Amino acid sequence: MGDQRGLVFTPKTGPLKLKTYTWQQFVEEMGMPPPVREPIEVDERLIKTCEQAAKTPQWQEEWVKTDPSELKQIYETIENASEIKIPPIDGGRVSPEVSDEKQEQIEEKTPVVEEAKPIPEPKPVVQERNDAEDDPYARGAII
Repeated sequence: MGDQRGLVFTPKTGPLKLKTYTWQQFVEEMGMPPPVREPIEVDERLIKTCEQAAKTPQWQEEWVKTDPSELKQIYETIENASEIKIPPIDGGRVSPEVSDEKQEQIEEKTPVVEEAKPIPEPKPVVQERNDAEDDPYARGAII
């Protein structure tokens, strides 16, 4: 094969034999200066936000300062939490307290909705059908 060609393996095709290149072939292109780009301006608010995010939160600093005996008590409480029985939630509806004036305004604005009447079930319709009348081929061949 020599230095001019190389085998390339791709996921969707068989092996390909392609021409190879060396860095010496691109010396002229590498001599060109890179494109000039505008400098990126960073807003002061962004810098302050990043500095604040890098600081340790106050609650974390207080947590580190806590007495180990307090931490032990907290951990025990967490471990015993599975033993605590929570009463079931009442399924009843809770009505908010509304003043009489507001209640009157609500009643005035609320349209009266009549109770829906039940829709009668449709009765099945039985039709007698004679296929011979509808189908011209049922009587026999048409000549």
